Amino acid sequence: MKIVLIGYGRMGHAIEAEALRRGHTILLTIDKDEEVKFLSPLLSQADVVVEFTGPATAEANCKRILDKGLPLVSGSTGFMTRDLLEEFRCLCEERECTFFYASNFSPGVNMLFALNRQLASMMSAYPDYQPAIHEVHHTHKLDKPSGTAVSLANDLIDNNRLYSDWSLVEDGQSPLLSNTIGISADREGEVCGIHEVCYTSQIDKISIRHEAFSRDGFAQGAVMAAEYATTHRGFLSMAELLGIKQG
Repeated sequence: MKIVLIGYGRMGHAIEAEALRRGHTILLTIDKDEEVKFLSPLLSQADVVVEFTGPATAEANCKRILDKGLPLVSGSTGFMTRDLLEEFRCLCEERECTFFYASNFSPGVNMLFALNRQLASMMSAYPDYQPAIHEVHHTHKLDKPSGTAVSLANDLIDNNRLYSDWSLVEDGQSPLLSNTIGISADREGEVCGIHEVCYTSQIDKISIRHEAFSRDGFAQGAVMAAEYATTHRGFLSMAELLGIKQG
């Protein structure tokens, strides 16, 4: 499989290493301030394009690649609203193109997503428990809260009738409305990623948690997604790839 990487930072290097380990070829890397490389003839030779950039450029990058008709995998966060997600979904249907998007490519985190949806549905019958989400990442991460935390919050809202919104909780902030889920976010050292969903009552606490020890899981999932995107069409997800039921 011939891959073009857009975004050649820490995650881009990790994806490159995993792709090479699995016998794939990196045709081209395009990093920030390398716009001219989008004109390279190598781009059109790619079997798939993998995009991991920042919120300022990700949307334009994704639309540019889909306009070229190339299969695309993106793990950029901080830009993908629900409305934009639906726009990309419709684009894939109209043009019969391929876009594999995930806020987190780690297979373990996607197990957390599934558990979160199931627990949210169960807890809708117990209003005494207040949910909260906490995430910790390295100090280089630009978006806050993380895309993974936002996905956890949105899935919780979709599966629990008691909540309809989420809010980033900062120190000294006023109490949240009763229908709002608080997300707290810390940036510390070189932490690869910690996400926890808690339900707290006056008598006890229930929590589910995922902690990444390295970027290897994210890179593995991203390359698995790239492989999947070369043989499938449409708007693709990790739940589909991993066979996780969403209902």
